[in-house]
Amino acid sequence: MNKLRMLAILALGLISLETPAVSYHQLDNNNDGLISNDEAQEMPELAGQWSAIDSNQDGKIDQSEFALFEIAINKDIASE
Repeated sequence: MNKLRMLAILALGLISLETPAVSYHQLDNNNDGLISNDEAQEMPELAGQWSAIDSNQDGKIDQSEFALFEIAINKDIASE
């Protein structure tokens, strides 16, 4: 991941308004550092947007993809 994208993720994460009900580490049941589609079922918002969130289409959600998902959720909440 390039440095600019990572900095943007970190910066936006610092101003997030709300954290999801379930954290990345709580979803990663097998502790492999990734969230599988099966693990994502615990969070319907994540599971329902799987194709869009899995931006590299590798069948797993990594921490940077999850961070972007959190940012999108917070944007939706802020605009309500």
